[in-house]
Amino acid sequence: MHNLALPITGREEDAVDQLAAWAMIESGAGDDAVLNSAFSYYKSAERAGGQVSVDLMADEHSLSLQRFFNLVCWVYGSDPQKHADLVANGVLPQARAARCPHEYAQLDRSWSTLLSDEDE
Repeated sequence: MHNLALPITGREEDAVDQLAAWAMIESGAGDDAVLNSAFSYYKSAERAGGQVSVDLMADEHSLSLQRFFNLVCWVYGSDPQKHADLVANGVLPQARAARCPHEYAQLDRSWSTLLSDEDE
């Protein structure tokens, strides 16, 4: 984010997750890449055995399981019909899935605005 001099109002690593996910999803071919990344965070959380230490809570990164659900939510929210299996298979809880289309629309609007070329 520093290289682009973009304003962010939260954790920088969360913003990078959003940008990377949005760019891949918008490319039309990146849904699987985002989901693969999400599942790597899930595996990381599994390896930790569900234990959340003070050091993890103090880290600049969100917890691995939070990152997993965010990424899955954004993929689902980008096209709920195409990704209905994420909810049907229990990967994404219905309560979170209900908010994902709005989350993705907000993410899309924000990054599209931040990266727009005002000179065009």
